[in-house]
Amino acid sequence: MDFIDFRHTYYNYMTIQKQLEHKAKKYAAKIIRLPFVHMVALTGSVAAGRATQKSDIDYFIQLQKKRLYIGRLVVTVAVHLWGQRRTDRSIPGKLCLNWFGTQNFPKQRHRVHQILAMQTHRLMGQKIGELVTGWTELIVRLYQIRRIQKDPRTHAQGSQVRWSDDELGFHPPKV
Repeated sequence: MDFIDFRHTYYNYMTIQKQLEHKAKKYAAKIIRLPFVHMVALTGSVAAGRATQKSDIDYFIQLQKKRLYIGRLVVTVAVHLWGQRRTDRSIPGKLCLNWFGTQNFPKQRHRVHQILAMQTHRLMGQKIGELVTGWTELIVRLYQIRRIQKDPRTHAQGSQVRWSDDELGFHPPKV
């Protein structure tokens, strides 16, 4: 008979894939409650069922039309404050916010994805946050585009960094 050490937590009995899926769902439930967020989907290796101990959790976040840049800022700040934002120094198990789009965009680009959360009705806190005016979106948009354009990874060979009024994609070449 095999000895089972019950001191291990529930996570120790789960595969890396299941642990990352569990964490992805947990944070998708938080992200969907933020202003401007319409849908949260899982992409990348976790969505494809190929997660390893080095994997991060890639998200596609769909935001309200004309609130793409302020929505990205809100989501990024929240994930950073939760201590879950992927950085160049902290990758495994962190949330990678590398693809944003407005509602009904983009048409699927042959990326494996799994919808984790979708907005069915707006909560009071979200409605208050959405009182942001168009000029605030414009200021945040200009600032973010300037940063994207100045980042050397944007212009590196093989880069798939893209920006428009309907989509933001951050897939710089692997180093």
